[in-house]
Amino acid sequence: MKRKYTDDITDFTEPFWDNQCPKCKKRFWSVSLDCVCPKCGNQELYILNESKHLKHDEKELEKYHRKIMEEEK
Repeated sequence: MKRKYTDDITDFTEPFWDNQCPKCKKRFWSVSLDCVCPKCGNQELYILNESKHLKHDEKELEKYHRKIMEEEK
């Protein structure tokens, strides 16, 4: 049995999402993608450094207004 959070993408066994708001620069953790920035309410958020172990494709992430922010080299 697969158990998912309310976003219907994130499985209970996956790590938390590391988010950053491009508007107010708030960085925060969330258990699912169906959240907004707790500081300013912005829905357009970045996911930090997730592509290394990301199980979800960009199309799934776009549904929740997320973009992957890559680590600078």
